Amino acid sequence: MAASGIVFGPPQIDLDKLRAWKNRVVTRLTNGLSLLAKQRKVVVLQGEARFSGRFSLEVQGANGAQRVDFKQCIIAAGSESARLPGLPNDPRVIDSSGCIGVCRSIANVCW
Repeated sequence: MAASGIVFGPPQIDLDKLRAWKNRVVTRLTNGLSLLAKQRKVVVLQGEARFSGRFSLEVQGANGAQRVDFKQCIIAAGSESARLPGLPNDPRVIDSSGCIGVCRSIANVCW
């Protein structure tokens, strides 16, 4: 493209701006889901749950255990990165979510 008069400089990454943008996106998505649930009168519970019956759950949350009876239930399970076998439990080994939050200098990241 240089022959056509278009020249690109070396890439630059401002990690603070990138981190702030990522946080805004996550906040917007989270708040949007909460608002949709509230508008539809959906009860959202956070915690670890186990079925205690055909139409009931036992939810262990921040405020202790709670039994929930239901006619219909939607279970939204979050995701978590899997640790690869054989890798040490070392703060230098990070997942994709931790990368933007942890890295202070792009020079510390190996691509």
